[in-house]
Amino acid sequence: MPIFDSRMEIVLGDPKPERVCHYKDCPNNRKYKGLNVKQCGKCKWIRYCCRECQVADWPEHKAVCTTERMLDIGAWQNKYAWLFRWAARETLCYHPDMNLTSTHALLVEVLRTDRLVAPTARPFLVDSVHVLPHGTVEAHWGVPGQHAVYTAADRARGAMLQAQGALGLAQVIFRIPGPNGTSMLFFQCFELPEHEYAARRDLGRHQVYALTKKVVNGDLPEVVVRILLTPGDLAGPPPYQPNGFGGSTPVGPPKPKRKMKDRGQEIMHA
Repeated sequence: MPIFDSRMEIVLGDPKPERVCHYKDCPNNRKYKGLNVKQCGKCKWIRYCCRECQVADWPEHKAVCTTERMLDIGAWQNKYAWLFRWAARETLCYHPDMNLTSTHALLVEVLRTDRLVAPTARPFLVDSVHVLPHGTVEAHWGVPGQHAVYTAADRARGAMLQAQGALGLAQVIFRIPGPNGTSMLFFQCFELPEHEYAARRDLGRHQVYALTKKVVNGDLPEVVVRILLTPGDLAGPPPYQPNGFGGSTPVGPPKPKRKMKDRGQEIMHA
C-alpha cells in the first residue's frame, strides 16, 4: 500500500510486496518455487499461494482488507507527537551536563502493518526506539548528495534556542524498512523551550524507550501514561516539520481516481 503524508500532502511510491503466502499456517512453509502466488482481488496487496490458504485466512484478513487504502504516516506521527516529544526530551537531555540535541536524534524503527501476517487496525507499529548520532544515521541510510539528516537550518534554529537558554531543537527520525535492504526516513523536530534539563530521575533511558513502544502499539493505555507524566512533560509547541525526508521523492498531492506513479528513489543500507 502507498504511504501518504497528510502533513505535506504527498504520496510515496510503493515497492512491490514480497511474493510469499500471507496465511500464517500455510502448508507450503514458504516454499513457493513453481507456485503461482496471486494477490488479493480487493486490497491488491496481500498474496496467497492457493485458494485454500486465501479462504482459511479470510476471517482475519477481512478486518483489514480495504480498497484504495493508504498508510498515513503524517497522521500517525501527529497522533503521538506529544509522546515522541517527551521521549526525545527525556533521552536527548538526560543530564544537566549532557545535551545531545545538536549531535544525536531519537531513532524510531517503524513497521508498516500491511506487511505483517497478524492483522491489526493500526497503520504502523514501533519495533524499537533508541538514540543515535546524526552521523551514524547518515552513514547507514544516507544517500550521497542528499541533504544532511540534521540540516544547517536545523542547527541554526537549535543554536538560536540554546542562545536564549532553552534546551534546543530535538529531532526524531522514523525509519521504515523496505524490501531488499531499502529504507524510508521521515523526520519530525520539536522545539524544547525549557530552560532546564528534562529527565525524570525515576525513569531511565531504556524505560522511556519501552514506554514509548508500548503506548504506540496499544500495549499500554494512553490515558495511563498521560496520568503518569506531568503537565510540563506534555507542554510545548507543536512539531516543527523540517523540509524534506529520505527514501523517496514526492510525486505530488494525491488526487482521487488517478494513479500515482512512483518516481522515488529508496535509500540503500551502507
